[in-house]
Amino acid sequence: WVRLGSRILILGALAFLAYGLAWNFSTRTYLKGFADAVVPLTGSPEEKTKALLGWFHDEPARRDKKSTGLLNDRDPVSIVQNIHLLKICGTASNAFMNLADQAGIESRRLLLLGPSGKTKHVVVEVKLGGQWIVVNPGQGLMFKDRLGRGLTQEELRNPEVYQDAISRMPGYDPSYSFEHTVHVRLEKLPLVGIRLWKVLNCLP
Repeated sequence: WVRLGSRILILGALAFLAYGLAWNFSTRTYLKGFADAVVPLTGSPEEKTKALLGWFHDEPARRDKKSTGLLNDRDPVSIVQNIHLLKICGTASNAFMNLADQAGIESRRLLLLGPSGKTKHVVVEVKLGGQWIVVNPGQGLMFKDRLGRGLTQEELRNPEVYQDAISRMPGYDPSYSFEHTVHVRLEKLPLVGIRLWKVLNCLP
């Protein structure tokens, strides 16, 4: 019985592995085709980023799955197809990064934190011209100065620069500022998350 049980567990593990590999392949293939349809294949990183933001901003026809209870769905394919998921900052940022990756755009998630260390908003940084420029996928907009130049998170920590940038982003909540930012959500770590964030925040 021990031998039989071991074989069943091994076969089950192999079956799950095969399913995971097939799901990952089909998901990446779908996202690659989706990104190719939205982003110019031969464009520069700036042109690709603008095209991708334009797709988020213009809100083409998407599925409405609100009634099916999929608002917390983490499936990348479901996210790019669902208008409700694309209005949530976290899932919109995930969708943007998934498509950016397939389009060859270097990006990373940026969490905007409140005084307690909890996340109040999620945006994305895109590497353009050697700088990490901040975009807000939920609106399909880039943070820019009055000359149209993309801004970094360091620049957006300046209150005057920040206020000027969001004045051209109708609907952006002014409380989503950049005083405290991280790339890793430390408060999610069991027991030590909040304490670790507070310690790191005190370091010069």
